[in-house]
Amino acid sequence: MISEAEYHEANEREAQCLRDNGFTGVIYHSDGTSEYDARSDISHEKEMSLVKECSVKTGGLDVSIWYNILNANPDNVDWPSAQRDCLVKAGVLEPGTTVEEMNRWYDEKGKGSDSRAAYVCSEDALGKLGLE
Repeated sequence: MISEAEYHEANEREAQCLRDNGFTGVIYHSDGTSEYDARSDISHEKEMSLVKECSVKTGGLDVSIWYNILNANPDNVDWPSAQRDCLVKAGVLEPGTTVEEMNRWYDEKGKGSDSRAAYVCSEDALGKLGLE
């Protein structure tokens, strides 16, 4: 288990690394997303490289992934089925859609696959994280 305090501590280490590397406007949101001001003084590739380096070096990436997995699915239910059920409940997929059909829908970027509902269902299919 990863506590909320450990999760926030990992986010702060990562944020400090980003600030140390010239980033400003670093914010971590409760839904697990983050943002920062783009750097115009370096290439996009260098910017992405620094972000990834901070995430890996500080452990933020691993802590964030496991924190969200453990909190989103504490009972270890079948995630693909839960995700499909969430998408059906949200009205994005038709009732009776199989997990295989859902996967094809995502792979083929079907209508609504880039919607907020699709994001929420992929990250919080059981509603444990409070994403909306």
